[in-house]
Amino acid sequence: MEPRINDLIAKPDACAPPMVDALRARSVAHDLRNVLAIFSAGISLLERSHGPTARSLRIFDGLRDAVSHGNSLVSEILGSPRTAVDRREKIGPCTFLSNLEALIAGALPSGIECELECGGSVWPVEVDPTSLKSTVLNLVVNAAEAMPEGGVIRITAKNTESDESVHHGLSGNFVKLEVRDDGEGIPAELLKHVLEPCFTTKSETGGTGLGLTQVQRFVAESNGHFAVETHEGTGTTMIIYLPAADVAGTTGGCRPADSTQSF
Repeated sequence: MEPRINDLIAKPDACAPPMVDALRARSVAHDLRNVLAIFSAGISLLERSHGPTARSLRIFDGLRDAVSHGNSLVSEILGSPRTAVDRREKIGPCTFLSNLEALIAGALPSGIECELECGGSVWPVEVDPTSLKSTVLNLVVNAAEAMPEGGVIRITAKNTESDESVHHGLSGNFVKLEVRDDGEGIPAELLKHVLEPCFTTKSETGGTGLGLTQVQRFVAESNGHFAVETHEGTGTTMIIYLPAADVAGTTGGCRPADSTQSF
């Protein structure tokens, strides 16, 4: 880390704690960018030394997507302080999720499969793409960790019915994104705490309890709604409602109705 930043971090009285945290984050981000550059160069070398097969191309695509996503996160930290609102883009959920296939597959341990279901005519949403990508990955990783013996993660996107929106205190048209696992579910005594910042049942394995906090922040900045449905013994479903950006007949590259993609 840069000497000046080290000096400030080492002297708590030199600036307010939030400033120390910001400097530490920027310093780590700067070093992480260098690490990602090494990974990127290594991927290129490996790709040239291996013959192109369907499996190797898929692996390399996943690695490149991961490095690209990492660089996007680093740029957010090192760049000007903008909120997710400032970075919003109109995207088609089905196309967006389909493009995450390689990245999601690379994040899953062996024994866990993922299915993507996206019906036709799913409305577009206006969100920060990097934050949505982080949100989906957070939920997928959580789902995978809930199934140590293996299982299937199902990601779905569909338009909500009006009565469902009203049930959750929402008004207007929303796109419903779900990430569902086949795990043991969340015990009732823990369910009331899962959305609390820094709450984790995985501290011994490096859990920080910040994953769902980041999800909630993204959803709030997107004017959406986040819900958790769980039943012990049958799994958990994490649900995100995002406001539809344009209901007037845009199908934005979505897959045909009732299509399912496994990876």
